[in-house]
Amino acid sequence: MNKFLILTLIILFYSCGTENSTSPSSIGYYSDDQQFIDELIELNDITADDLTDYRITKIEVDSGIVSHYRVEKLYLGNLGLDSIPPSIAKLENLNVLILTDNNLHFLTESICDIYNGLDSLEVSNNDICTPSVPDCIINSMTISVFYENQQCVIIPDEEDLDFIEDLISENWNDTAATELITELNNLTTWETFTEGDKITSRITEIRYDNKGIMSIPISLEDLDSLERIELQENQIEVIPNIIGNLSRLKYITIQKNNITSIPARIGELKKLEVFKIYENQLTEVHQNIGELSKLISLNISHNELVSLPDSMCNLLSNQGIQISIDNNKICNDYPACLEELVSNSEGQDCP
Repeated sequence: MNKFLILTLIILFYSCGTENSTSPSSIGYYSDDQQFIDELIELNDITADDLTDYRITKIEVDSGIVSHYRVEKLYLGNLGLDSIPPSIAKLENLNVLILTDNNLHFLTESICDIYNGLDSLEVSNNDICTPSVPDCIINSMTISVFYENQQCVIIPDEEDLDFIEDLISENWNDTAATELITELNNLTTWETFTEGDKITSRITEIRYDNKGIMSIPISLEDLDSLERIELQENQIEVIPNIIGNLSRLKYITIQKNNITSIPARIGELKKLEVFKIYENQLTEVHQNIGELSKLISLNISHNELVSLPDSMCNLLSNQGIQISIDNNKICNDYPACLEELVSNSEGQDCP
């Protein structure tokens, strides 16, 4: 009886030992990766069964002592996610992150810790409508593009809307207002900006060519996001001095109007690159034009100019500057630095 018991124990011992030596040990996620998965489930209305192999692509990493799985790709689109845990920053092997078509209202700033290692990041069609978006994401695309791809309702700036209404009221009768608002809005470029704790749409470009405009409303000064003005072929007589408030303005084309002078505050447009005011009725160029250090194109041809200010010599140091003064009456009254410019111009009406 004792011999039988001993023999049985020996057989059981060796059979157990053999089984352990041939069965592979189970591999789990690395602790940081498992923490992210656990927190993702805890923060959202999902279960572990929702995170199938289709959703998570993992790779095996051997440390020399033990092997672990590390998350390489996350396909988490259309899962009803409300939040991404900050522990996503610990996914050191992650290179694809798809978060489209969820209910995310914000993105954790810690996503920037892994951003440079990502080959693909998609976050469109969520509810991220807060001004606080991680810098790494906003720096890789324009704010407008980011919010246009979210389910956000962007409200236009009230003062920018007032400008369009003022332009209509000063230049056309009320019966044309409804149709004109639609037409002018189609010729207006709006972009999304974050201002304080809100997201708003601001006017960045106006292209109102050949619309019979006679007067530019004073509310132009409120368009402080404006970068481009195109008002050629109208009947404008005055450029309001408040144009100097538009610190972002880079481009003005206002040729073929009835303008007689350039406002003094033109010199405050430190970002202005293009100024086309040819075919008007200019009789002088304000000396402050010489303060436009970014200007690369100035066209004051086909006017009534008889002189040029000394300050225009400053413009000659602007890299790549092109100045056209053809078809004026500039004969003697100009600084010596502009001798070559005047001599090469065409159509000067001199005695």
